[in-house]
Amino acid sequence: MSVQLSVPFLRQRIRGVSSKYPDDPRPLAVRCPGGWSGGESLTVDDETFRVVVARSSLEAREALASENGERIVLLTGLGEGELGTDVVARFKRNKLFSVELVAHQAEVGVPDEEPLAVGDRSRGGEQRRLELDLPPVPVERLR
Repeated sequence: MSVQLSVPFLRQRIRGVSSKYPDDPRPLAVRCPGGWSGGESLTVDDETFRVVVARSSLEAREALASENGERIVLLTGLGEGELGTDVVARFKRNKLFSVELVAHQAEVGVPDEEPLAVGDRSRGGEQRRLELDLPPVPVERLR
């Protein structure tokens, strides 16, 4: 089940990646199969990012070509193989950050201001789940 990416979640993701890799100015690319519920720009810590939804490799290429020095967050439902290695090489850390939203977040009562993710292989998401005393994510929801 795909869940739409929320503004608070994307803001949290941008903060995390930017603080982890502050010297990499390239666009941040996030795989979000469920789509995007926000607008075309997002302000995070007094910095404005242009949010581009790329439904195809061509749309991703166009967004990267029209960068003009602005900060870009590219959202796509495509995988790295579908985008192409030349496109992925232009992303921050030469990768497409994978974000699978916890589909049962609302079911267990997690407020929208405290989005969680699984699949990003960071300890932060799991630590946050422990702090909020949430049940484990059912395996069938991760597939």
